[in-house]
Amino acid sequence: MDRKCAMETVLQYCKEKNEKKPQKSYLIHAGLEPLTFTNVFPSWEHREDIAEITERVSYSLH
Repeated sequence: MDRKCAMETVLQYCKEKNEKKPQKSYLIHAGLEPLTFTNVFPSWEHREDIAEITERVSYSLH
């Protein structure tokens, strides 16, 4: 529920900021962050254990 509310908030914010051309937004799952995201944070540490948990939870939801 929290994730859904967070995503809805982001989408609403992007829409209100510019109704004609809303900003792009992306859902990034913990542990599966792309390099374009992690490169913004010089001290980012990839956590394989978190990636495995996220993949298991995501798989069980489908």
